[in-house]
Amino acid sequence: MIGFPAYYVIWHHLFPQGYENLTLRLICSVLFIPFVIKNHLPAFFTRFKYLHFAFSVGVGLPFFFCFMMIKNDWSIIWMMSFLASIFLSILLIYDWLLVLIISSLGLLAAFGLAFLLDGGIEVGGFQWSYVVVFSFAYFAGVIFNYRNQAENKNRMLFARSFSAGIAHEMRNPLSALYSSLEVIREILPEPDKQQPCALTQTQLAHIHAIINNDLAIIDSGNETINLMLSSINNQKISNDSFQSYSLVRVIEHAIRNYGYKSAAEQQLITFHYDKDAIFFGSDHLLRYVIFNLIKNALHYEKKKDFAITITLKTSGVQNVITVKDTGVGISKNHLPYIFDEFFTYGKKSNTGLGLPFCKKVITAFKGHINCRSSLGHWTEFTITLPKSHSNTISSFKRKLLANKSLLYVGQNNNAYLSLQRLAFYNGFKVSLVFPSGVTALDATTLSQDLIIVDLDTVMQSQGALTSLSQLLNDAEKPALYLHQQALSHYGTFNPPPNCRFSPNRKNINHLVQEIANCFFEPSSSLMLNAPDKAVSNTVMIVDDNASLRTYSGILLEKSGYQIVYAENGQMALNYLEHNPIDVILMDLDMPQMGGVETARHIRRDKRFRHTQDVPIICYSGGLNSDEQNELKRQGINDFLNKPSPKEQLLSKVADWV
Repeated sequence: MIGFPAYYVIWHHLFPQGYENLTLRLICSVLFIPFVIKNHLPAFFTRFKYLHFAFSVGVGLPFFFCFMMIKNDWSIIWMMSFLASIFLSILLIYDWLLVLIISSLGLLAAFGLAFLLDGGIEVGGFQWSYVVVFSFAYFAGVIFNYRNQAENKNRMLFARSFSAGIAHEMRNPLSALYSSLEVIREILPEPDKQQPCALTQTQLAHIHAIINNDLAIIDSGNETINLMLSSINNQKISNDSFQSYSLVRVIEHAIRNYGYKSAAEQQLITFHYDKDAIFFGSDHLLRYVIFNLIKNALHYEKKKDFAITITLKTSGVQNVITVKDTGVGISKNHLPYIFDEFFTYGKKSNTGLGLPFCKKVITAFKGHINCRSSLGHWTEFTITLPKSHSNTISSFKRKLLANKSLLYVGQNNNAYLSLQRLAFYNGFKVSLVFPSGVTALDATTLSQDLIIVDLDTVMQSQGALTSLSQLLNDAEKPALYLHQQALSHYGTFNPPPNCRFSPNRKNINHLVQEIANCFFEPSSSLMLNAPDKAVSNTVMIVDDNASLRTYSGILLEKSGYQIVYAENGQMALNYLEHNPIDVILMDLDMPQMGGVETARHIRRDKRFRHTQDVPIICYSGGLNSDEQNELKRQGINDFLNKPSPKEQLLSKVADWV
């Protein structure tokens, strides 16, 4: 609206051209006024808004710029302006066919008007090479714009798929929790102010068993949801946490923990296998796939003689899982489309996103999923997964290994040279730190994925092993300890929980296998436990959520800590001004004063000189690395997801007392 009359001034006065037409510019300007005042137009105008859009763009871009280019004898300035109008048309109109139609009509109208006004078309400045340039601009613009639109559409579909997957994943544990709470309500006596109530040991045991089971359900659901959310990375399933797992354990866990409506539902499922098998992937995501197949099958549980049979077989280098139900089956017409996003039939309130996501999961495991069915009789899903030791998985692991970075703590010796050769051929990065330089490392900036420690060389540097153990525990990094003698030779030290020990052999294949095991084989190490002895440290919990304050406080109190509660940052500062604290567990978002501002006051305000070095653990939702780095600059020492399991909470606090 502004540009058409404004450029009249530019091309007529500042940089005069051979031809200008103020009337035509004003007509084009008027056409775009409705876009500016669209919120104030009468309702009937909305019926014609698409026609108005197409007409305005057609007149304002291809018609106007082509007409002006012809009238200015195909000058370079107007040729470039017409080229710009082509790109602008493609950006404004997503449909390539509509762009082609509007552009063609606009060009015909421009040539027609020029012919009527002048009795012919002036072609003195025309060059056929212009057609090549214009055609390239059009087709290249359409192709790249179409690809961008397709990518945006795929992102939306993928986001919806994840949303539906998370909704499904929440529905199962919520159903199980609802059932458990009903059981607890039945066990607990009705409140009676007149008479005290007492529970028998059997009732207490039942309640504790139900609570423990519910906590396991919540943990499983949270882990799967976190993994699904982290998988929205380039529209792929994230493979960062892939490891080797037992198929029998995963399937049995899925059958046992599915959110059944009744105990009778679970009796409809049978699981058969000859022997266990190992697959490479994510146990949580495979469990989600089994959940989804069970859910789809149970939709038809009312059918006579209904049953679900899950079978595991091993064949060559493949593991084969079949999930077969005797439900209503799927017609041959629908069978080819069941893994397409948003395809659904025969079920109300179904998003059509569960099976497509299952296919994404199995494909990420380098496997396949397909379906056979007999309408009215049965449906069978077959999942084929390569065995963990197959060539397919070995190649997959090598590709994953190429994205890793390693830190070698030792001397520039044969072991380090072997690592460099491995890094060269496998694509990963390796850095060297001498034992004397361990004290200069910082746990907060240790970016490598795995720390390899040459115990024999580290032992030669006094105090290096103790400093390194503390560093690795603080950084919570996996470690591989290489040793030439029996472990008892090295005395006592405190290795991190996620560590492995390996003889320092000269066999390079053995070394690469040990490195791969650190990343891809579950560690048998247990998490750090809370201190066994009674402690007298004081922990301040700063959170506006009363239930989370209470939950964290009870767990810490039972482990011997003294607890101080604060609802917001201001209350915390009021207490800290006159009282010492050993650790602060603090939320970020709180009324009156948030966690960042509170940390800034503690670190910089002279009133808190006696507590300026107190460790502050950010107790909040998942934060990415950039957010964590910024919070560290503001005075935060460490991070803990909210809510966290008991072991993680106690371990994290124990690290800082």
